[in-house]
Amino acid sequence: MSGCKCEPPCTFREVPLDEIEVGWDGPALGKKAQAFPKRKAIFIDRAFWRSIPTVVGRAGLLAHERGHIEGARCEPCADRRGGEILKREGWPTARDAQVAALAKLENRSPAAAADALGEGFGADGFLQHRERADGVVDELQAFLDVVAAGGVQYGGRTWSAMVGVDGGVRTDARQFELYQKGRAPKPGTDASDPKNWVVVDPGQVVTNAWSSKNGKHGKREAVDLWIVGVDGQPLLYPKDWQRAGLAKREDFDGVYAALGKLGKDMGLKWGGDFKSLIDRPHFETQSVTSRLLAFLALDVGGDDEPPSAPPLVDAGDGNAGGPALAIAALALLLFLAV
Repeated sequence: MSGCKCEPPCTFREVPLDEIEVGWDGPALGKKAQAFPKRKAIFIDRAFWRSIPTVVGRAGLLAHERGHIEGARCEPCADRRGGEILKREGWPTARDAQVAALAKLENRSPAAAADALGEGFGADGFLQHRERADGVVDELQAFLDVVAAGGVQYGGRTWSAMVGVDGGVRTDARQFELYQKGRAPKPGTDASDPKNWVVVDPGQVVTNAWSSKNGKHGKREAVDLWIVGVDGQPLLYPKDWQRAGLAKREDFDGVYAALGKLGKDMGLKWGGDFKSLIDRPHFETQSVTSRLLAFLALDVGGDDEPPSAPPLVDAGDGNAGGPALAIAALALLLFLAV
């Protein structure tokens, strides 16, 4: 194996977690962690385990030691084998690895282990980088609570999500910076006026909103969530379906649709339903008119940008316009008259 300096080179055989004795402290006390391949035993310094700030780091520690159990005699091979173990066992996120680890370490049921993880290792559960959504309205915070507590159910797995970079509240200055991507100012015009910017590279456009005047993020009424793959990385590109642990390319749409349903069931507007530009990670609150249109199954597109990230955006057939708005206005009048 590349990077292995052992003679003879390291060779491996699978050892399921339920065949390994995993315990706190013992010979690992003060030494972080130790693996004993012949005994099929791993000991972890409890204080060190709790000092690791991320679930990804804790998953990596356990997987690394399991790599030694499966045959790694050097550290590089233990790292590589640890990564292979995580993918081999189909854990959709590092957090699920911790559920298995806690269940083993403390002789808990998976449900009790999940509860302990939420209490002792970060209350955000299946949601990463929630701090990026600080300040969004309560309606969105309630949605984030649901994702954090139960994750996204799809394909027989529980998937984690993370709040995207720039996925929460945005200043007008930052929104205008994002608006400029894929655009250029018309020659001889005032570049500080967003109306003078035109699209020059559609593939690089990330938003149609230039400030809180026409964008939900600046009003604290939008949030963007990315699905997290088996490798702990955000799933941004359809071409990365296999790396992320999906069974087929079409599952990219499917797992985001499952996330979208969670938001829609709570009355939010999902960017995956936008007609002109699809924005799967995007969720926003709805106005009274939008809620009425949704009830009537009339889609007039998003109040904010469609796309928040180019790889997640597809060209569509345009928003419903004139007739739909006219019908909506009539329906609203009838609604108010009742």
